[in-house]
Amino acid sequence: MRKTIAALLLLAAVSPAGAETFRIDPARSSVTFKIGYLLVGHVQGSFKNFGGDFNYLEGSPRVWRASATIDPASIDTGVRKRDAHLRSPDFFDAHRCPAMAFVSDGVRSFQANESGFGTFQLHGNLTIHCVTRPVLLDVLWKGTEKDASGRLRAKAAATTVLSRKEFQMTKDEAMIGDKVDIAIRLESSPTEPNPGDK
Repeated sequence: MRKTIAALLLLAAVSPAGAETFRIDPARSSVTFKIGYLLVGHVQGSFKNFGGDFNYLEGSPRVWRASATIDPASIDTGVRKRDAHLRSPDFFDAHRCPAMAFVSDGVRSFQANESGFGTFQLHGNLTIHCVTRPVLLDVLWKGTEKDASGRLRAKAAATTVLSRKEFQMTKDEAMIGDKVDIAIRLESSPTEPNPGDK
């Protein structure tokens, strides 16, 4: 499984001619989730350790590519005992399946507005619990801008809904819902220094 994920990420990392590679800044980004619990409530949390890259060429969404990994052991719901259970073989089985990975394979339905913002669907393959399934992310592209230090940054937000059953995570079905709402907020910068950076 590690070799398969590594091969997919290596393939996704090949930047199309003219595209710029941006690297996710974990300190300015987040990966959060929410899932139903006991019919009337829900549990929400986040993953603390993640990273990834995407290739971007302005005006050419057909060549945009993204890849990311998340450490399932970094899950945080605010309750230590629950987090330990979620890392166990009952759920993420983080020891046997130490990485969640996403690799895109295309952009669909891109629409831009005058401000440079745009929406699109990012299709790809997601691996969780050592199971790989196709997923579709709804993405809000917020464009690029320079920060206070003059560093170019790109911003985006993405959402999707996953099924636990599709990833063979069916423990406690009577208590925990099947559908998981995922929300991702990303900020990133080019992997190579901008001209003039020291």
